[in-house]
Amino acid sequence: MELSLKTRPYMDDEDVALIEKALLFLKKRHLNILEWGCGGSTIYFPQFLAQRGIDCRWVSVEHNKDWFEAVARVTGALPQVEIHLVRFDGRGKELKRTSMREYVEFPLRFGKKFDFILVDGRKRHACLETARKLLKEEGIVILHDAQRKRYHRAFRLYPYRRFLGYRVWMGSLKNPSLGQKVKNSLNYFYYAGPYYIFDRFRRILDPKA
Repeated sequence: MELSLKTRPYMDDEDVALIEKALLFLKKRHLNILEWGCGGSTIYFPQFLAQRGIDCRWVSVEHNKDWFEAVARVTGALPQVEIHLVRFDGRGKELKRTSMREYVEFPLRFGKKFDFILVDGRKRHACLETARKLLKEEGIVILHDAQRKRYHRAFRLYPYRRFLGYRVWMGSLKNPSLGQKVKNSLNYFYYAGPYYIFDRFRRILDPKA
């Protein structure tokens, strides 16, 4: 796959727009950003911010050596981006059998907190747990592919939490009001409910799935 400075994130346009909106919502002129799982987002979003006069330091952590090198060849032209390789070989089930602890906890060594965290790589549940330790009080964490129910147990770590779209979820450390808690609960059942129903029927029809 050929990458360039024109590469867009490997996600639906709706998801890209939701993340753009979340980045601008912070209303800061400088953002410290952490990302698990580099890719088109590592190339696209720093340029998106720069075009709007917002300075950022975009720090990404990647486990795949070949993919890391492909993205790094492009981001070499983006001085605001740094990518760290925490190498783990293997695919699919091979990686599921390991905790990838070094990858998940690598950002802790930076000794700082972040305004915005994007979780879009491996071990997303564990990354959400680590992200809580790295997020500023007024910061935002975004989970992509949030419709996957295996990630949902980590949502409770964030007092304020809601789906922005079917595949994009946002959490923060702010304490919501009672009204916000009710809205967030309704939001969760609106987005996650149909998925759970579909998944239950799928498992009834195919118990091995």
